[in-house]
Amino acid sequence: MLVSISAVKADVADSMSYWVQWKQTTSGSYNTGVAFTPDEPINADMDPLKSYNVKVTVTDNIDQATTITSTIASASYAIYRMAGGNGVAFGKVSELYGVEVKPSWPFYAHGKEIETLIMDIAHPIGSTIIFADASFNPNTSFPGTQWGLAETTTINNTTFYFWLRGR
Repeated sequence: MLVSISAVKADVADSMSYWVQWKQTTSGSYNTGVAFTPDEPINADMDPLKSYNVKVTVTDNIDQATTITSTIASASYAIYRMAGGNGVAFGKVSELYGVEVKPSWPFYAHGKEIETLIMDIAHPIGSTIIFADASFNPNTSFPGTQWGLAETTTINNTTFYFWLRGR
């Protein structure tokens, strides 16, 4: 498979060195890697039916390095059944025994994302949660919900915060 990685700023790219390593997502270790030049193809020994973790390391002319890791998904399929019937995947090729779903796909049930559905079951609108941590804010911890601070109570020098769910 030919892979191409682009540099953002061409004027800076000449003073940098680039190294790329990859491994199958189901594998334990990365390959030894190869040096590359941005925007030129890399002849990578990758199977398009497998998913890969890719590490790109960029080093500047004073030996400061930055490494970025990303996942390259396998070829896209609506539904893919592994030969022998031991695995099935949605949105990708089946690589493991069991059920797999493309990592970037959200889960939905009853028209709602699964996280929202679980929150609706665990903490329905009108429910109260109590925390002793003043810095905890359920509005940022539980995205897609609305909480209002209903009251605070202090018992034995510990303040408790009662949050009421509105949406």
